[in-house]
This record gives sequence, C-alpha cells and structure tokens, in this order.
Amino acid sequence: MIARSALIALVLAVALAGDVAANGRDVQREAIGHVVAVDPQQGTLVVERDVRGTRYRLTLRTRPDTPVFACTAERPSLDILRKGEAVSVYYEPMGRGALGNLVVVEPR
Repeated sequence: MIARSALIALVLAVALAGDVAANGRDVQREAIGHVVAVDPQQGTLVVERDVRGTRYRLTLRTRPDTPVFACTAERPSLDILRKGEAVSVYYEPMGRGALGNLVVVEPR
C-alpha cells in the first residue's frame, strides 16, 4: 500500500511539475470512488464516492492530454474507463465543477 501511494505521489508530482493551477490556486484534491459515467469525446468523467455514509457525485472535465494510468495493455485514456470501475482522481475544484488532472484506474 505504501509503495502504491508513493508511486502515485511521484507520478502526480512529475505530471504536474511546473504547471500553474487552472483555478489560480495551488489546490489539488483526491477522490477515490467508482465511475458512474464517462464521455471520452466530451472529456467528462463522473465519479461517485462515499463520505461518512453519504454518496457524492463529482463531475470532472479533462483535457485531451490529462494522464490516465492503468495496469493494462490498453492505451491509457478515458476510453478505457467503464461504469463501476474503481478509480482515484486528482482534481482542482473550479466553481461547481472540477478539472481532472490525473486519473488512476485501480487494479481489476
């Protein structure tokens, strides 16, 4: 578990090094949940997570170059995500939505 967390932290640091936060602040958050919906053409991802017994949905916009990491032979992009799949997403809050910076698909 520590090795996975360290790997994710390293990947996040490398992926975002030198970038200016899209929301104008140095705010980066993580949500761990399941995919509810994904639209690769629109670059959107909806993740549902459980916080203290209450379910919340987070709608993320992504850029075409947003990194997606998965332990599969498939090309990493939003195209590989399926409803119900476990993911960790790193994002910046932006108004009522969020900008996804990194998507990590949990092992199947």
